[in-house]
Amino acid sequence: MGSAPSEHELTILAEPEIDYVGLVNREGTDEDRVTVAIRATLNSFVSTAAGASAAPEPTAGDGEMSISEYWTLARDGDGWRVVSIEHQDDAAHQLDAAHQLDAPIVAGHRRPS
Repeated sequence: MGSAPSEHELTILAEPEIDYVGLVNREGTDEDRVTVAIRATLNSFVSTAAGASAAPEPTAGDGEMSISEYWTLARDGDGWRVVSIEHQDDAAHQLDAAHQLDAPIVAGHRRPS
């Protein structure tokens, strides 16, 4: 006999905090990246088809949890798309690389001599 299917429900409890971390700008746009830090407080519960409900680890017993992640976005046509999400503990290299530009922010722009 298998276990009943479950559904993980997340609710954002407060407005997330989003901070700019870094930018990679290379010639063209294919390799352009921007990284932001996102912190949010969520309510997390797992419900089963049988009606049982529980707060998953590592939440407090009431289901409240905080997340701190780094999201890396890449150019996608005229917009951006998420290409990587890393938890704070796994993303120390994001802080090491922050603010290191490989090319001018505006391609072709040069300071006057």
